[in-house]
Amino acid sequence: DTSTVFTLDVSNFDTSKVTDMRHMFYDTGYNSTIFTLDVSNFDTSNVTNMSGMFRNTGRNSTLFTLDVSSFDTSKVTNMSMMFNGTGHSNPTFTLDVSNFDTSNVIDVDYMFYQTGYNSTKLNTSITIRNPNTTKYNYMFSEVATKEGSQITVNYTSQTSDLVDAMIATKSANSNVFKGVQVD
Repeated sequence: DTSTVFTLDVSNFDTSKVTDMRHMFYDTGYNSTIFTLDVSNFDTSNVTNMSGMFRNTGRNSTLFTLDVSSFDTSKVTNMSMMFNGTGHSNPTFTLDVSNFDTSNVIDVDYMFYQTGYNSTKLNTSITIRNPNTTKYNYMFSEVATKEGSQITVNYTSQTSDLVDAMIATKSANSNVFKGVQVD
């Protein structure tokens, strides 16, 4: 969509039986100045694939919020490119993935690549729980690049070395740091 103001009302979608949300909102609201997307009521308890779900969503929007804090990601195996380019040009873009369950995730390639690139407010954490996660190329490249933004990556006793390898994918300008052991 290339309009100035774009609203997509999916608030009443019944997603309780959906297993694949791959590319669901890819490029949605890409060039909209003001973009509204409410997915806070989505039931994602059966979803296994969220690859590219929000890729470039609201990319050039200066006013855009995305609330995924209540997402149930316990069955998700693929989060590659999930937020790639999301909210890229928004100076106040926020994203809360601190409650994401990553126990079954195998693929996080490019998950946060350029997410909220120009934001000073992107400040979240994620806990990596699956020691069998094998794909994490460029996971933290060009993300949380502005002062005030930061992604903290927490870990378990089994994923400490994996988190070190994931953080090593960050670009020099990304404010991504190892957090604490959670169990």
